[in-house]
Amino acid sequence: MSTATWTTARWHACPDGHTDPKTGGPSRVVVPDGTGLAPRCTACHQPMTPVDGTLTGTWRIEQCCVPADPSGRWYGPPRDPAVCTRCYGTRLVAICTTCLLPGCPGTHAGACQACDGEGTVPCETCDGEGHVFDKSGEDKGLCPNRDCVAGVVRCPACRGGGVSQAGR
Repeated sequence: MSTATWTTARWHACPDGHTDPKTGGPSRVVVPDGTGLAPRCTACHQPMTPVDGTLTGTWRIEQCCVPADPSGRWYGPPRDPAVCTRCYGTRLVAICTTCLLPGCPGTHAGACQACDGEGTVPCETCDGEGHVFDKSGEDKGLCPNRDCVAGVVRCPACRGGGVSQAGR
């Protein structure tokens, strides 16, 4: 679509408090300021309204619920924008430029990119399994890496703190 990015946004939610049928949580969508997007609740089709404060991050806008090619042909089942919990009827969705996920509030400031702020990463010795397997798939026991706990190790990039070490 465009290469423009937006640096402020707001959560928008259903004024009647309807929930997202997939998650069971509130129907909410990130709308970058100045985009003119007007999402509607998938349950009652009322315009969603801004809630909470301003979000800071970076987002770009991508198409959603549109045919896959210019001739109007769909690849896969067509989607109904009126019930899409990704774009909420706008046919456009805000994508976080840091994690590339739709609906992300953009709270990545300072988070370690290697572990997404979790502080742990999958162990390379056991491929995150916690056990080692031979080529035939037979379990050869617990991971020999003494730093491995249940298939994860402390993130080497942030030393397990979840915060970027860049510039420190």
